[in-house]
Amino acid sequence: IRYAKEALRYVTPKNQERAWRLEGNIACQSFKYYEARDVFMKLEKWALHQQNKYLLQYSYMGMQRAISMGLADERLQKADYPELEQAMKEYVQKGITLAKEMGNLEYITQAYSRLANFYNNFEQPKEAIHHYELALQLAEQYGCRKDLEKDNYLHLYENSKLTGDFEKAL
Repeated sequence: IRYAKEALRYVTPKNQERAWRLEGNIACQSFKYYEARDVFMKLEKWALHQQNKYLLQYSYMGMQRAISMGLADERLQKADYPELEQAMKEYVQKGITLAKEMGNLEYITQAYSRLANFYNNFEQPKEAIHHYELALQLAEQYGCRKDLEKDNYLHLYENSKLTGDFEKAL
């Protein structure tokens, strides 16, 4: 993170887009939700202005990560969680709509997996299970990465234990 922050000192208009990506990732890794959110919102606005769908997809994914990390930001209160949940659903939906338009099927499975991770961190195991199962179903259907399936099965196991569904956990 230290070297990344140092690199931000040398931002020029030519590499501003890369700087925002770096700045957003640093904020996420530092569990600073508000800073990450602000950066990914700038990146989203810039991508829309540039009509760059790949950058837009990156900004949606970054925003989803930032929102998930928001649960670990000490400055957020429990009262903020419904707002976070709404924002997460919104950015997952935006990402899925764009991914369908672009034909990026793997992104769709990843978006549902990130939503499941959010619910997992939000301590809502039933919602997490539902979205992990959906991500797995889509990963199978689209023939996506096997490591995504492995991670989702592991999370399904953990959440099924939490809900007392030991049969499903096995």
